[in-house]
Amino acid sequence: MGGQLQNPGQLAHRVELQERADQPDGLGGNEVNWTTLSYLWARVVPLRQSGGERADHLQGVLTHEVNIRYREDVRDGMRFLHQGRNLRILSCLDIDETRRFLTCLCEEEK
Repeated sequence: MGGQLQNPGQLAHRVELQERADQPDGLGGNEVNWTTLSYLWARVVPLRQSGGERADHLQGVLTHEVNIRYREDVRDGMRFLHQGRNLRILSCLDIDETRRFLTCLCEEEK
């Protein structure tokens, strides 16, 4: 990971925490919608970019580490909206178990 957050002053990016809220589409399926739960201050750090092939198309994967103040309601499958980009949360960890900060490993959705 990009390193443990020690200083709250490093939370310099404004992000939206969003939760998936599917709605029936009237045809037996679901329409994907996202609901904003909160606006948060965060530190967003790009970690790596990797390339791969999926369904005969070249595809790049960009991962980020997002640090926020500790919240119990953040979980895998949610996302952060940051500067027009969707960062899907893959995992969250309270690194030093002090409930001060939460480190989320995210993958940018295209």
